[in-house]
Amino acid sequence: MFLTPLTSTSISQSLARVLQLVLLWTMALSLGLFSALTQAGSLSVSPVLLSMTQAQNNRTITLRNTAATEGYYQLQLFAWSQEDGETRLVPQESLIVTPPLALIAPGASQLARVVRADGNTATDTEGSYRLIISEIPHDLLEQGDAAVNVLLRVSVPVFTQGPADAAPRLQASVTTREGNPHLRLENHGNSHARLTDASLADSQGQLTPWRAGLMGYVLPGSVFYWPLPDTATTATQLSVSINGTATMLALTPSEQTP
Repeated sequence: MFLTPLTSTSISQSLARVLQLVLLWTMALSLGLFSALTQAGSLSVSPVLLSMTQAQNNRTITLRNTAATEGYYQLQLFAWSQEDGETRLVPQESLIVTPPLALIAPGASQLARVVRADGNTATDTEGSYRLIISEIPHDLLEQGDAAVNVLLRVSVPVFTQGPADAAPRLQASVTTREGNPHLRLENHGNSHARLTDASLADSQGQLTPWRAGLMGYVLPGSVFYWPLPDTATTATQLSVSINGTATMLALTPSEQTP
């Protein structure tokens, strides 16, 4: 069952109250408090990654409430960047998501749509965004204006593709941050790198499994870091799947980073 945008008179007063209170924790999110984003079992989201070609004006995503009670959900789109190894999410106006707020009955689904607000202007580099889906507690209505808690947040990567030949181009090195070894990956390409199933190899080519499943992303023109075990200082290569393609990257030493 797919629900239509919320217009029912029977719930309009409750949603108006939720909208008023949710502004408080929306401000908190905008200040960069995104480190605890997780996917919870009571909400199923499909697909888990959205990619829009230059010819596409919109994409849809399905939210399914798998809990035994109804849920209020707010949907927000932020521009996503990586600065000095840190994730940055800031307000933007290039994409919009509708509906921005949904009430989903238990076991029901809601279609949401991500729409280009600036048309499909050709760009040289892929655009990176995060769709943040937050569940608002049912008792938010009774908690007063100081309430800022949410039950869960789900973060979905959204990319607006650049040229047809856009691709990541990674350079890997081992560096030291705050006294500990880290993997440093710099993306010199114009498309993101989605990293999965990483292993480290020594000079004899012996592979040691390191990170199974999703490791993370390196956005175009960005640098990101991952802490390494102390034993990894002898590694000379990184074996990793980049956007589904198995790749071997040489590891070079780099200067120490504060």
